[in-house]
Amino acid sequence: MARNISDIAEEALALPEASRVFLTEKLLETLSADAPLSDVWRTEVQRRCAELDAGAETYPAEQILAELRGEAG
Repeated sequence: MARNISDIAEEALALPEASRVFLTEKLLETLSADAPLSDVWRTEVQRRCAELDAGAETYPAEQILAELRGEAG
């Protein structure tokens, strides 16, 4: 049975952060020069991946969104 991209994306988003970073890097490596990803965005993704590889502190999205809504204490 073929899996659809939505199911695959949902599974990927449920992975731990380090696994998502790894997967993102692997997917980016497969893009050709003709892929619809601008040089600016490609550079930004590479910069962010390098920061994560270097141990940048990260926070769960739920925490950040709660803080933005004023719900965090």
